Amino acid sequence: MRDRNGFDSSNTKNCKICGKIFSNPRSDICPECIARDEEDFQKVRLFLKEFPGSKIDVVEKYTDVSKKKILRYLRQERLELSEGANDFLKCSKCGKPITTGVYCSECYVNFSKEINTLFKADTEKNASAKMHITFNKRK
Repeated sequence: MRDRNGFDSSNTKNCKICGKIFSNPRSDICPECIARDEEDFQKVRLFLKEFPGSKIDVVEKYTDVSKKKILRYLRQERLELSEGANDFLKCSKCGKPITTGVYCSECYVNFSKEINTLFKADTEKNASAKMHITFNKRK
């Protein structure tokens, strides 16, 4: 619903980071916080490019980016740990050490198989349902 100034109040919300009111149906974070987060990511990325294999404490110290954010970047698969350098990032399902993301490759494959099985069963269940388009013939 837009007001007389064209502002859409149906998508108005408070930023989860700074609390500022903004309107964006696709995000819970305001554009300014998104830009600051991207700057932090670039700091970490550039630091790791120059000093590959650095430990998370060192990266946090020299970039002023919190461990929490760095861990989020790892979970989002924007960063990856060196093989054997992981003592804190674990698979959310089985607990095995991983280098990036949320799941180890084995759990990811099993999870994908489960989803495909459920999708296939649902598709077969609804195979008899037919769909069509009707046109409004009013003039």
